Amino acid sequence: MKPASIPFLIFISIHPLFAQPLFSPFIHGVASGDPLTDRVILWTRVSPADTTQPVTVNWRIVTDTSFSNVVSSGNFTTDSSRDFTVKVDASGLQPETVYYYDFETGGNHSAIGKTKTAPDGNIAHLKFAVATCAKYSKGFFNAYGRIGDRNDIDAVIHLGDYIYESKDSGEVGRPMMPFARCSTLAQFRMRYSQYHTDTDLIHARQQHPFINVWDDHETGNDSWMYGSENFPDSTQFASIRQAATRAYFEWIPIREDSLHPGRIYRKFQYGDLIDLIMLDTRMEGREQQLFFVDTNMAVINDTGRTILGHEQYNWLISNLDNSAAQWRIIGQQVMMAPALLFSNPLNEDQWDGYPAERAKLFNHIMSNQIENVVVLTGDLHAALANDLPLSTAQYNDTTGAGSVAVEFITPAIASSKSTFSAVPFSTVKVNNPYIQYAEFDRNGYLVLDVTPGKVQGDYYYVGTTDIPDLGEELAASYYTLDGTRFFYRTPLSGGDEINPSATVKIHPNPSNEYLSVHLKNPAGKITFMIFDLQGKLMMEETRELTHSAENQILNIEGLSKGEYFLKIYSQQKHFYSAKFAVAE
Repeated sequence: MKPASIPFLIFISIHPLFAQPLFSPFIHGVASGDPLTDRVILWTRVSPADTTQPVTVNWRIVTDTSFSNVVSSGNFTTDSSRDFTVKVDASGLQPETVYYYDFETGGNHSAIGKTKTAPDGNIAHLKFAVATCAKYSKGFFNAYGRIGDRNDIDAVIHLGDYIYESKDSGEVGRPMMPFARCSTLAQFRMRYSQYHTDTDLIHARQQHPFINVWDDHETGNDSWMYGSENFPDSTQFASIRQAATRAYFEWIPIREDSLHPGRIYRKFQYGDLIDLIMLDTRMEGREQQLFFVDTNMAVINDTGRTILGHEQYNWLISNLDNSAAQWRIIGQQVMMAPALLFSNPLNEDQWDGYPAERAKLFNHIMSNQIENVVVLTGDLHAALANDLPLSTAQYNDTTGAGSVAVEFITPAIASSKSTFSAVPFSTVKVNNPYIQYAEFDRNGYLVLDVTPGKVQGDYYYVGTTDIPDLGEELAASYYTLDGTRFFYRTPLSGGDEINPSATVKIHPNPSNEYLSVHLKNPAGKITFMIFDLQGKLMMEETRELTHSAENQILNIEGLSKGEYFLKIYSQQKHFYSAKFAVAE
């Protein structure tokens, strides 16, 4: 049985910042985050009538929506020193279990939240929503709403730009508050308060645990350790960073590290399937960006130049070296693949601005034979699927040879258009052959689907952010297979070409029980995949073939009447694609 989906909060329409919901004084909803096998962070905020006095809030976490089986409970006293936020690390839980929780004060109850702990042991399947870049003034958070509607994900991985600190009057009737650029604790708190009156964001946080890291706009555009674009003075920025960080930890359900205050890089273990490694490429150790047009490239290529900081880099390497999981998934902020035009890098804020550390990381992965590395990226206001080349000169776009790992870049929830939005994909591809997919104009989110044999990213787009809207579209899917380091395309239209070196015949067609697939010159390990016309994977089977000609029987009794695509892959790239029909 699927866990229940909790109805999300409904607000009376007055003003988005001062709306009075049905669950007063918990007007900013509930949330959970940083799930482990035995615990999860629970969050809410109280909006008391008297802000001069502390408020004691009771909490409970249960296994049923009737709240008859209380697993853990307690109370938390909050006050103005923490902006009346409540954050509890609820422990004593069981792995891979759906829980429900709520809060109460003065006889008033919050909405009911739903969360899920991380699994332990042997894991066959996990799904995550991946999100980034939500600018309140640029559009409605319809993508958050669609994430909240889903009942098939284990957690939401948020890659930063959760808020935007900037001054913006609002292009769709959603001016940000305060109107000024945030630089004080009171201003950051007000901005978070406004964000958490958005019902779509409340809905997503109510339904799923979040795993968050920040990017630059939680503090200041193009920030680094000691400054940002608008606040280059290190003394002034230190004060702003302190205020921004404090507000972030108050309002985000992130587990705080008492030994390392302000540190957000950390690891989550999802059984034997995933080590999820969350990085801070923004403020932990990043040196200042150097503009390509003004700086000698020898300086930018200096081997000591770092985007992670040496301590975090060594921590990352240790986790990659010691990981026993099937997949090593790295969540981080800025584009890791090169972005070039006529061999020249375009954006110094990305890993292109720190090429020596990227080369060092890629060389370590390859020289130590670390496989199944998948990078998740936000920031760009675009959706991309990138092979990550060890060397742009040695990368082979036909076979994927020369790729170290793959990178999914998730589209923005709501933001201004990407700086690349006017660039045709053909131009992008000619200059960057390792970029397998790019969409620069649409908003949405990514669903990461993980099994032992495959990691797939499904790109979902909303129809608009100009008005509230319930529509979404699955527009593209890319995946990488166990033991490979490059992307395959999941067919949404069936346009792949046949490799002339392989001869394949299928019959009967139409069929209703089996397909007989005759292969000539198969290449060892062969994967058969069947998709429906919408690109949904219906069947997958890998076989080890040992003869020069093989006849394989695929059982398709479970398929309904209709048309399907058969895709056959070797250990290199796909080499056969065909449409077939299933009869009654």
